[in-house]
Amino acid sequence: MTHTSNALADPARELEVLMHEQIPITRAMGLRLRRCDDAGLVLAVPLAPNVNHEGTVFGGTQYSAAAAAGWALLHWQLAERGLSGHIVIYHGDITYREPMDGDFDLICPMPSAAELEAFAADFRGHGRARLDLAVRVGEAERPAVLFQGRYAVRSTA
Repeated sequence: MTHTSNALADPARELEVLMHEQIPITRAMGLRLRRCDDAGLVLAVPLAPNVNHEGTVFGGTQYSAAAAAGWALLHWQLAERGLSGHIVIYHGDITYREPMDGDFDLICPMPSAAELEAFAADFRGHGRARLDLAVRVGEAERPAVLFQGRYAVRSTA
């Protein structure tokens, strides 16, 4: 299943709208779903609403956007499996390697099939599960920021 920003299919557009509804700061930051496919999820973020006093991207934006990228990937993967739950990030580590002075992407690679299946099995069996997700901010080959988030999901039932 592949979705691209040029012609967002309904599920991808719904994910972007849901992200903006559930995490309102993502709308204010201008986050847009660029792509979600078997490789993972990519969000695009403009500099203008996220600039700091130095003319670079505000560090808080980078953290918030990275946490939201993981949330979006996890929500999408739950939906792909016919599951739903309350998703929260309970731990996040971020490393700022260099400043960014333009629009940027966030890349949340897809976890392995084994990790996703173990996560889904835990969720189905216990009504809760945890998953670690990585997010690269900036260029894929040389990210300016590295984020590692630990997410927890519990059943809505």
